[in-house]
Amino acid sequence: MLPLAMVLAAVTASPAPPLEAAAAVCGQSSSHTICLMMPVDPDPGGVYHLSSNVAIGVTNSPNSGTLFFSWHLDGGSTIRLMESDTPSAQDGGKDYDFTWPTAKYLDGTGTLRVQYGSTSSAAVSIAVALENGNVSSIEQNPTDWTTPAPWTDPSADPVVPAVGDGASDEAPSKAVSDQLAAAHPPLFLYLGDIYETSTYTELVNHYGVSDQEVPGGGTLYGQTASVTQPTVGNHEITNIPAWQDYFHGRPRYMAFRFGGVQFLDLDSNLSMKAGSAQYGWVQSVLGTPDLPACVVAYFHHPALWGTNVVNGRKAMWALLANGGGDLVLNGHHHTMAVYGPLDASLTQGTGSHMYEIVSGAGGYSLGKAAPGDGRLVFTKGKTPGAVWLTLNGAHADAGGVPGVATSVTWQFETTDGAPISGSDGTVAC
Repeated sequence: MLPLAMVLAAVTASPAPPLEAAAAVCGQSSSHTICLMMPVDPDPGGVYHLSSNVAIGVTNSPNSGTLFFSWHLDGGSTIRLMESDTPSAQDGGKDYDFTWPTAKYLDGTGTLRVQYGSTSSAAVSIAVALENGNVSSIEQNPTDWTTPAPWTDPSADPVVPAVGDGASDEAPSKAVSDQLAAAHPPLFLYLGDIYETSTYTELVNHYGVSDQEVPGGGTLYGQTASVTQPTVGNHEITNIPAWQDYFHGRPRYMAFRFGGVQFLDLDSNLSMKAGSAQYGWVQSVLGTPDLPACVVAYFHHPALWGTNVVNGRKAMWALLANGGGDLVLNGHHHTMAVYGPLDASLTQGTGSHMYEIVSGAGGYSLGKAAPGDGRLVFTKGKTPGAVWLTLNGAHADAGGVPGVATSVTWQFETTDGAPISGSDGTVAC
């Protein structure tokens, strides 16, 4: 979410009164007092006429707990907008302010509703008319998502961070996303889950304003959206159209090369069994004659967690392991873990080569250290941070010709950039 003053400056054609000066609409929801402040005055009938991105001030007293936001249309249908579990980290936890991207909803009249603690609680409501010209359809972002540009820096090998399970506009999540943005990575792998259900309103407020939309003005994880190659988490599956719109037509699974590494971005919500469409597509990618030595796959749900091997992902794991795979990155579990080296049957022994790295400590509801057996070589819980991959050998030569990675090194770091002891490793390709 952009700071309120920035949103007002960016989306209003004429100056609007500061939110602090606007009349607040307050009411009770369960045991909490909720107040809403709008950037425009209502008409004589008390209706707020809104278009484009609208900054809405929200206070919640006591200032804690979960708020549910919805758009209730005249006629009875209700559209979920957002769930916020804490005050916004973007203003230091002061309140629950949010940006409503009204242009991503059909025009209509109804009420903006806010409820504390449960969608069955009493709602604090204000009358609203959306007026974006969206009579029967919503304008989509251009379908122009691109794969990363080749690495041409002759001075160093590229370093690629990867993490998921963080986009929530909470303090630990913001710390991770700010660290990523400060590093200016050439490529970032978001490993899935944008909370709570990846509505377009949550994408803008919890993942952040995309720097594809506002160059230099992105927020949260959106600060690095232009270099991000995301994968689909389980929290996105109810709003895939919104997710694909936000990421400019991103496919649910795809392949790209960067630093001389073959990356496979897969969707673990879809079938990964032998004979499935996704399995056959991966077969075709791995069967290309010029397949690079290093192959890195990433998808949200891991095949191995603790002693549990997920049957629905065994075939895909075996395909990758037998087809040249070196590393698999996952999220889903809100912690840090490394398993390996593993063979096509997810066991250690002769021929074991591929590693599984779980990097789900992106900042939301941080979990404990991972369970495991002898296959677990590292884990750390209750610590926000990402894993950073170095593509060894991918730096360009003196003439600017990109190199080809021959191994991948990894290291988990805390949000202050400190390496986490015992988390480093390397896989030769």
